[in-house]
Amino acid sequence: MSDRVCSGCGVALQSLDPTAPGFIPPEKAGTALLCRRCYRLVHYGSFEGTEAGADFPGLVRAVAGKADLALLVTDFFDLEGSLALDWPSLLSRRIILLVNKSDLIPPRTPRREVAAWAGALWQRRFPSHSLEAVKTVSTKEKGFGPEGGIDFRSFSLPPGGRVVVAGASNTGKSSLLRLLLGTGGTGKQRGKTAVAPTVSAYPGTTQGVTGWKWEKYGIELFDTPGLVPGTRMADHLCPACAGKLLPGRRLNVKLWELPPGGAVLFGDLVACRNLSSSPRTMVFFAGDRVTLHRTSASKAETLLAEAPDWLRVTCPECSGWSGKRLEQVVEIEPGQEFYISGLGWLGVKKEPAALQLLVPEKVEAGLRPALLGGERTPV
Repeated sequence: MSDRVCSGCGVALQSLDPTAPGFIPPEKAGTALLCRRCYRLVHYGSFEGTEAGADFPGLVRAVAGKADLALLVTDFFDLEGSLALDWPSLLSRRIILLVNKSDLIPPRTPRREVAAWAGALWQRRFPSHSLEAVKTVSTKEKGFGPEGGIDFRSFSLPPGGRVVVAGASNTGKSSLLRLLLGTGGTGKQRGKTAVAPTVSAYPGTTQGVTGWKWEKYGIELFDTPGLVPGTRMADHLCPACAGKLLPGRRLNVKLWELPPGGAVLFGDLVACRNLSSSPRTMVFFAGDRVTLHRTSASKAETLLAEAPDWLRVTCPECSGWSGKRLEQVVEIEPGQEFYISGLGWLGVKKEPAALQLLVPEKVEAGLRPALLGGERTPV
């Protein structure tokens, strides 16, 4: 890996093409640690959607192939979307699954239940590959999460061992790496003091590989680009709109009784209609910047078509969003949830319900064992 890479995003630095990734002004070519894109993102909050055009899965596979341990960062808010890729083929044989953003877990839900749920999901998807451990973590809680962090000495890493940090885009990999390197936000990159990885709510911020010396354990940490599975709602929106789907400080939770024909909208993206012959009590989860709106089925259709500003999530720049939705009719039981990858989920209380869902095409959605609350079915 060249020393001439941006400390923030890992892309190779260059001073020839201002429109290409990794650009730094020629007069700063010998001193700049951040590319212009990262500098503007860190200091001004402005995001430039330039892409390095690299084979990101191949890059992750190449780095992980030389690693002794992989930290696979997943998102509590979207565990299915976090595990949509064939991770075992990309990573080393030793994987620790980190369920990030655990600060969003409601206080009444034990963290160990979420960790067990995530481990069971992994086994369903990748039954031939076991995990070293599953932990819930958060960059917003002291001590690297409520479980007190990870003692890498317990995993028998050799001196100078290599640990790769990987995951789907927007799962918080770089934020966790900053925390591991220290609250001050600095670390050793290739023997030189460097700024910490760039962190933002925009997918695709990290575009290359950065290597860091973690002196506490005598090992090296490598940050990798987030991969885009294509099955999440955010994968089909522009970076600004994709950021709106992520919860900020909390989940948006609504407990409503839906009459027959009653409907709930997840912004201007998804509609849920009660097909049951009597009212059903239901709970809905989304990010706190997504409007959950209760209405009738006839009004729901109009609102989806018109997408008024107070409901709208998408913008005209979302070239990957076609506006097409597929109908799914499901029977959902207490102890189950219906999830829409990257957008949220819903469940029923007390009685089964017949539901009609209108979900954007290409977005993974379906029934699963309940993650939060209510009577649970075994996972």
